[in-house]
Amino acid sequence: MKLRKKKLLLLSCNQFGTFTTVYKICEYASSIFDITVICWDYNKPKMALPNINVVYVSRKGNVIQRNIKLFKKYLEFIKKDYDFVYIKYQKGVSLVKILSKRSDLLLDIRTLSVCRSNFRRNFEDFLLRLEDKCFKYRSILSHELAKKLRLRKYIFFPLGADPFEIQERTCEFLSFLYVGTFEGRNLSSCLKGFELFLMEKKLTGSVSFDIVGDGPEYDKIKQQVINSQWLSNTVHLYGRIPHNKLLPFFKKSQVGVSYIPITGWYDHQPPTKTYEYLLAGQVVLGTNTAAHQHLKNDPNVQLINDDVKSVKEGFTDIWEKYRTGTLTFSLEDYSGFTWANIINQRFLPFIESVVESKEKMIFQDDEESLSKII
Repeated sequence: MKLRKKKLLLLSCNQFGTFTTVYKICEYASSIFDITVICWDYNKPKMALPNINVVYVSRKGNVIQRNIKLFKKYLEFIKKDYDFVYIKYQKGVSLVKILSKRSDLLLDIRTLSVCRSNFRRNFEDFLLRLEDKCFKYRSILSHELAKKLRLRKYIFFPLGADPFEIQERTCEFLSFLYVGTFEGRNLSSCLKGFELFLMEKKLTGSVSFDIVGDGPEYDKIKQQVINSQWLSNTVHLYGRIPHNKLLPFFKKSQVGVSYIPITGWYDHQPPTKTYEYLLAGQVVLGTNTAAHQHLKNDPNVQLINDDVKSVKEGFTDIWEKYRTGTLTFSLEDYSGFTWANIINQRFLPFIESVVESKEKMIFQDDEESLSKII
């Protein structure tokens, strides 16, 4: 007799496919679990995966009305016979936990508040800590974030990246690549530093910088490029491109730029693209955030400050290494950063242990033990 597949319910306020964590859980867990995803419909192109049931909730109405609709849909499905329920944190989510009367929900915390206002940021982080107390299980993407939230019991569930299998690079000259959001990234400072580097070295045709992504600052960046004789000949903006179509960009570039402003609200955010660059065999030029500190001794990573002068010096140093033939990629083992490893070795074993036992998980308080829970 064929055994029934366990049922997994994933709840996310992001449209399916735009929040990588849920998408990757679906990709790697669909052979083990019967998966349903509940999410908002942002009217973006729909993404699909085989055997994944996605239920979209309309965002029509004001902020209160649409959140009530989403939470009602969450509760409707939670009451069904799902073996495990994952829910991404969003403001007010503790109401879902309380009203569901279900003890085994996993609250997934991906970030602290990134508001520029100190008051609002502190309030939102306080609210997160308050809501977190309603949950028996929680996962978080870094130990640093757990410390800031003063969490002692949690599942370490970091961000991952997918390796790009690149047999041979197709770049004809030194090529840089940035892939990611423009929102809050202050890319204008990064480009200003790049422009000063080009001017100082008088480079126009022997360097390129491809920028893939979008966000509120896109038009500002586009005008900055158009208005500069140095950037207009060197920087190429491509807008948002689906992940499965990024391979040509990684094949073309030797250096991945992981520019993240060094601020209190971004400092501990693990940079996914850094890992993708490394898994694609690229040297990384990144900012010296706390989340990058564990890579400071990595031979393939060069860390800089986020000011214009430091950015210029970073690009200059990479150029000098390229010009003298010393820009090389050292073969290192980055397999621990892959989504396959993170989902299969950390997330799924935890879910299966909860489903099988339904018993309270025993946590250790020290970081070393926490990292070995799964």
